[in-house]
Amino acid sequence: MKNLSLSLLLLGVIAVIGLSSCSKANECDGDCVFSGKDIKAEVLYLNCFSTFGLIFPHPRDEGRTIVGVPTTSMKKDFQEEGTKVVFDGGFFLNELSPNPDFPDPGISMEDIYQVEIWEMSGRE
Repeated sequence: MKNLSLSLLLLGVIAVIGLSSCSKANECDGDCVFSGKDIKAEVLYLNCFSTFGLIFPHPRDEGRTIVGVPTTSMKKDFQEEGTKVVFDGGFFLNELSPNPDFPDPGISMEDIYQVEIWEMSGRE
């Protein structure tokens, strides 16, 4: 009986450790430049990268915007320019090169990040 109790206790501790590591999945890891929660953005089509992205005001520099290029495709529900969304995500340095057949995107490359979207929903 004592061995059974000890085994159950050990199993419980392992389960708690496993669950706590899962809860950290939506945090910025070492490669991530920064992360954000409840970011209000608008969907736009980025011709220069041939994909949908997100644009939102820079949190500390009025007049500047940040463009997030998702690391994976956004859900079809959000793939329409002008759709207002709120999302959580981790931002990485942009390693994408603009399409050479498309003219200058008119967005400063220092304001473009690749973004791993953790959660996203529509907003009014």
